[in-house]
Amino acid sequence: MEQYSNHIEFKKVSRFSEIADLEKLANIIFYEAYNKILKEEEIAFLLNTFQNKSIIDYQIRKENYQYYLIYCNNYKVGYFGFQINKNRLILSKLYVLKSHRKKNIGKESINFISIKAMQEGVDLIELLVNEGNINAISFYENFGFKVLKRTINSFDNKIFFKDCLMGKKV
Repeated sequence: MEQYSNHIEFKKVSRFSEIADLEKLANIIFYEAYNKILKEEEIAFLLNTFQNKSIIDYQIRKENYQYYLIYCNNYKVGYFGFQINKNRLILSKLYVLKSHRKKNIGKESINFISIKAMQEGVDLIELLVNEGNINAISFYENFGFKVLKRTINSFDNKIFFKDCLMGKKV
């Protein structure tokens, strides 16, 4: 476990039981984060498509993703995942339980991710944020991220999301 501050720790996910813990957190956090911006079927779609054990296990084993569980005072309170792709770190996920937001966990996570980016020699961190998630956009802007472009991501089931591609030079 890598300790970043006195009470916040990041543990790299490597075992299937840790992936299961991550999936459980996702099933709580997604409804907390998106219940006012997305429909219930859209949240369920995101969870089933991107946040399930099999997908995360595959991303770790085959797609060079790194996932970390976030601990605060020895409790699992969130997670993040990223992928190094050429000269970019693609921050795929950063989620914290509602009860632990505004406690510097997000800030510590961004700092940790930025250090990882520098260690990997990348020069840009990119991420997608739902354009309706004003709090998340504001959070990332506070750390120097800028909206690079707006996109629409559509899927075969006629679900689509309006997102902001955000980026920050390392």
